[in-house]
Amino acid sequence: MIPFPHDALARRALESLSKRIDSVFDPAPCLAPEADDEAALVLTAARGGPEEQLVAVIVAGFLHLRYAALPAAEGRTSLVQAVGLLLPFARWDPEVRRLLKIFAQADPDLLPVGLREELRTPGMTFGRFKAMSARDIMRRCKPTSADAPELLHAIELFRHSLDDDPSAAPAERAERLHDLSLALETRERLSGEPADLEPVIRAWRDAVKSAPPATPEHGLYLHRLSGALEKRFRSQGHQADLDEAVSTARAACAAVADGHKYLPMFQNNLSLYLCHRHQRLGSRTGTADLDEALTAARAAVRTAGPSHDLLPTFRSTLTKALHARFRSTGDWCDLREAMGLGVAPPR
Repeated sequence: MIPFPHDALARRALESLSKRIDSVFDPAPCLAPEADDEAALVLTAARGGPEEQLVAVIVAGFLHLRYAALPAAEGRTSLVQAVGLLLPFARWDPEVRRLLKIFAQADPDLLPVGLREELRTPGMTFGRFKAMSARDIMRRCKPTSADAPELLHAIELFRHSLDDDPSAAPAERAERLHDLSLALETRERLSGEPADLEPVIRAWRDAVKSAPPATPEHGLYLHRLSGALEKRFRSQGHQADLDEAVSTARAACAAVADGHKYLPMFQNNLSLYLCHRHQRLGSRTGTADLDEALTAARAAVRTAGPSHDLLPTFRSTLTKALHARFRSTGDWCDLREAMGLGVAPPR
């Protein structure tokens, strides 16, 4: 069925609205003021006609995308309108009920009592729904530029999921911050801009604060924060960043139990950062950093065990630390141990 066969203006408005919905990763078309005029035009033209349900579904989808692109309080009017458009068709159309189940998670009270109980997802909030949607986008998209619409949309959804659900449990909030941080890291990697590293560091700091202490997740967020700080040090050369990277890497090692799968990587990175600091500061710190770096690197090799996929990386780090201390102290025991590892010496 061709909608509005005798109304070219309404047909063009409906086509334009459909194209706005198709740009799901770029909310700008749905936020444009002229989109409201198109929605009003097609709803008026469809009222009481054969296109009424089709148009209601399309306009409701447009309104829901606009709501999802905005903080909850700002976009609630759009949500109310979207649910109201679908309710008259919900009783006999399972597809409409499926859409309502998605749309009404933010505010189930918008639904009649019977339908509310039928469609409610226990524990679901719109903040959680936005986080799930953003994770799905990040799983499916393969952005090739820092301004890829799907990447930017996922970042905004993660941010809204935090703002729209302030009562989320600390562990869940930390998980969303973790996902936001990874998305921000993707943008920073693609842009190569030092300024894009700043929101990454802020997000990892917030994740560390939100995560329950002495948990593997807390250790993982500390580990990622230390990596971001060390990267900023390499970019900008501020000693404070390297010092904090070292202390944060230590805390990451302390946050997980012996034998945990994350621990060898945490220990390996701590060793690397300590070697970097000794290389920068030289004799001012004596051999303290190198001694600790060797302890951490040996622990990483021991904890990983012979079958670990990254064992060659951990052995390489240990070799670097041994060569660094040999150059600093002239102790041939370090050189012999490094040669026994069978790894080419660092240049």
